Amino acid sequence: MADQLHILIVEDNPGDDLYTRELIGRSRLRESMVRSVRTLGDAFTVLRSMPWDVVLLDLTLPDAHGTAAVVSLTATFPSIPCVVLSGQQDDALALEAVRLGAQDYLYKGEFDGTHLEKSVQYSIERGRQRLLVEDSEQRYRALFESNPLPMWAYDVHTGHFLMVNAAAIDGYGYSLDWFLSSAIFDLHLPEDVAEVRMYHVRNAGTGGRHRSSEWRHRTRDRGIIDVKIISHDIRLFGKDARLVVAIDITESRDIERHSRLLESVVTNSKDAIMITEAEPVDEPGPRIIYVNKAFTEVTGYDRNEVVGRSPRLLQGPKTDRAELDRIRHSIERHEAVDAEIVNYRKDGSEFWVNLVIFPIMDVKGQNTHLISIQRDTTVRRRSESELRSLVDELMTANTDLRQFSFIASHNMRGPVANLLGLIDLFDVEGKDPRTNSEILARVSESATGLDRTIQELVRMLMVKNTRDMNVEVFDFNLALTDVTSAIENLILERKVMVVSRNVDLQPGLRYVRSHVVSILQHLITNSIQYAHPDRNPIVTISANRMQGNVFIDVADNGLGIDLERHGDRLFGMYQRFHSGSEGRGLGLYIVKSQIEAMGGSISVTSVVGRGTTFHIRLKEHQE
Repeated sequence: MADQLHILIVEDNPGDDLYTRELIGRSRLRESMVRSVRTLGDAFTVLRSMPWDVVLLDLTLPDAHGTAAVVSLTATFPSIPCVVLSGQQDDALALEAVRLGAQDYLYKGEFDGTHLEKSVQYSIERGRQRLLVEDSEQRYRALFESNPLPMWAYDVHTGHFLMVNAAAIDGYGYSLDWFLSSAIFDLHLPEDVAEVRMYHVRNAGTGGRHRSSEWRHRTRDRGIIDVKIISHDIRLFGKDARLVVAIDITESRDIERHSRLLESVVTNSKDAIMITEAEPVDEPGPRIIYVNKAFTEVTGYDRNEVVGRSPRLLQGPKTDRAELDRIRHSIERHEAVDAEIVNYRKDGSEFWVNLVIFPIMDVKGQNTHLISIQRDTTVRRRSESELRSLVDELMTANTDLRQFSFIASHNMRGPVANLLGLIDLFDVEGKDPRTNSEILARVSESATGLDRTIQELVRMLMVKNTRDMNVEVFDFNLALTDVTSAIENLILERKVMVVSRNVDLQPGLRYVRSHVVSILQHLITNSIQYAHPDRNPIVTISANRMQGNVFIDVADNGLGIDLERHGDRLFGMYQRFHSGSEGRGLGLYIVKSQIEAMGGSISVTSVVGRGTTFHIRLKEHQE
């Protein structure tokens, strides 16, 4: 044998002791260290002194007789295998000795060295295996009893519990007696029992393989819980059993159901939803990791075209940088932010979007992701713009109505009253021709004033009516020539110099030509009318195109206007700012109305005594 064995012989008969030693010497056990003692007490002393591999025990000792010696020895030294060498040929005694812990029972005189050798070797091996089994059982029981997860074993044929650990008792709230008097089916809901029984039938006789399944269980105090069952077939207490570990998955199931609900809400939301990483805030920006269906419908991008890219692909020239900076600062502070910006679709078209961005934090309070909920507000923006335009039109119409009321009540009332009074004075019988002649002259004067007022009303109404504007293509320089030709006599009479400077307008303007001609004529005649008495009038016309607009300036060297005093009334009706001048104060009102009718605006700069410049901006009309 490879290892030297330590063999202790407990024998009070010297002859039997010598015979046993001789058998050992003639076998492969001859290299073993062998020692003999005569009593069980001496054996205990020797066994405590050093490690021993096997004890050869006689059952007729001075201090121990029969199986009592086996019981005492195996109880005191359970890890050392014991082989009985007895002169009593009693099969019942042999079986009893083995039952009580002996590894083998040999009859003296009926075995040789080979038999003894095999008995010793088998006994030592069985002892080792027994120790391994006992150690395994102890570890298993410790794992079973102290396992934090509920565990039990049940009879696969009846379903009755065979054993249950403390975690199951605590987790389910039932007592140990309840478990041991119940079956596995008692944990299930009544409506699930039939399915549970079918599950057991399907899995009967499948050997010791592991199984996994999920069920609903009833607890005593916590109601119904969802559990994952992991089971394994074993032999226990001489029965076919199934060892079970029960994992409570109620919370994870609730989270899963909640997640599915949230996923459904996000997926089917009419608002575009985008999830990105939280970093980097700087270039190239956080990467998109999810977009819902509404996002693809609004932007025109497929999901695989944006995932992994930065949301900045949606930005463009009209995206407000100030709003983007505000969004960035909120993200850096891990704060939610609400903003409205212009984004761009895949086809390049722009759209207004209201977006709410909020950070997602992990359990450590670290910002891991950003969720952006976006709503297309283009239609709302357009409606708001149209509403503002409508409000502006209503306010303008209301102002015009008040002005027309003023004209009707003020400018028309005087001439009408004069006419009525003169009619009363008129001598129908003609007795005083001279008086009648004077009355008719005054009637003519009043009628002329009334006609002028009516024509002014008609003219203003025509300017306000933008629906029938005739937009046409024309040459600005030719239009300016028509204006100067129409007032050529006035220009010559007042020695006016009309200068066309830096007119950078190629032929092809698209506006209401009659309006442009009227505007130029009014502004030039105004410059002539309010010329400075100490110098000849100079009127300078300049014009150019820039960024989709046409800019026209009309400058003069005339009297100028005190804008601090009159600036807020400059373009009103019947406003006159120079005494002794002719005119009814409608020219600038009509000019402003015509410009606004074409979608433009007018402003003025002026220095008293040095001159005035009117600045006109007109949006270019497209075909």
